[in-house]
Amino acid sequence: MFTIRQEWPGVSLRKIAELLNGEGYTTRGKAFTPVQVKCVLDREDLYRGICHYAGLSSRGQHEAIIA
Repeated sequence: MFTIRQEWPGVSLRKIAELLNGEGYTTRGKAFTPVQVKCVLDREDLYRGICHYAGLSSRGQHEAIIA
């Protein structure tokens, strides 16, 4: 999802959801929707292991799941 957004910056959330669903990816066993795609993209830093709180950013105590 992050790669798609990076390679095609103007692609819509709906198109990203369609591409993910077409490849067989699911979210908790259900098809992706544009809203779910937006929620994941908005939390990219968290998936990279970076936490934000009270205007500060730091590496979290959890392991990053994407590079």
